[in-house]
Amino acid sequence: MNLPNKLSLIRIILVPIMAVFFLLRDVAWWTVIVAIVLFLAAVFTDFLDGYIARRTNQVTDLGKLLDPTADKMLVCFSLFLLVEARVFSQGIVPLGVGSFCCALIICRELLVGIVRQIAASKGVIVAANMWGKVKATFQYISIPILMLLVLKEKIIAVSEVLYNVIYWLGIGTFGIATILTVVSVIIYIVQNKGIFSSAKNNV
Repeated sequence: MNLPNKLSLIRIILVPIMAVFFLLRDVAWWTVIVAIVLFLAAVFTDFLDGYIARRTNQVTDLGKLLDPTADKMLVCFSLFLLVEARVFSQGIVPLGVGSFCCALIICRELLVGIVRQIAASKGVIVAANMWGKVKATFQYISIPILMLLVLKEKIIAVSEVLYNVIYWLGIGTFGIATILTVVSVIIYIVQNKGIFSSAKNNV
């Protein structure tokens, strides 16, 4: 197993550990900070494994499986944690809206996975488009900011203005990520519609 694949595997291992620390927030508030640090560490491995794989020509079939799997685990776990913590109901955004956006993002990942499986069955490799990468960037920015909101009382004790800044920054970037989720999957399907045409012709 090469280094990029090891980094992807580390990311997969970090995900449940991050979740455990986040869920221990009622035991000690600092576990949330640890969870955020672990999330950011996982994001860094995402950047690093791709960079090393491309720079050293270590792209492998295993890596093509591990990398997107690790990414989906990281995002999906984090979104479920945010819904469980009722983060989206702390301000004017109803909990149902936040949950809907999370479900939308998860469904997008499932749909993209299906397209890639169909393409792989035909020997076609479907690369991520620019919109998907920008979407992922906004997800990686918004999620740790939203995680901070479970420390609402402690942040307000320091400054209510600071809490409002964190809240709107988190909601704003997450809203952009949700919009990009819809935009990216539409562009993704249009760009790869030939895969579905071939599938239909082969039935």
